[in-house]
Amino acid sequence: MRAQLVKIGEKLGFETKLEYKAGIHEDRQDIIDVVWLSKNRIIIAFEIRCKRTNLHILSSVKDKKKLMRLNAREKFLINVSKTTGKTYFHRLL
Repeated sequence: MRAQLVKIGEKLGFETKLEYKAGIHEDRQDIIDVVWLSKNRIIIAFEIRCKRTNLHILSSVKDKKKLMRLNAREKFLINVSKTTGKTYFHRLL
């Protein structure tokens, strides 16, 4: 999934980063899985979780908080089921 998001972002003209260091919170480095940037500003950020389940919502509270601290135009939690192969995108508002 990460590689696919990088390719899509590059095709759309964004600079893409894997494992983007988003700052330190509570003495821990926040790392966002994939970000798309334009003019050094984060346009879209993606946090990805792969689990062995059919459920739609799998991301932890930690993932959501990490994205919410980030200054980005759009933020997505992505859940990938290892059981079914389905991918679920959850846009954070």
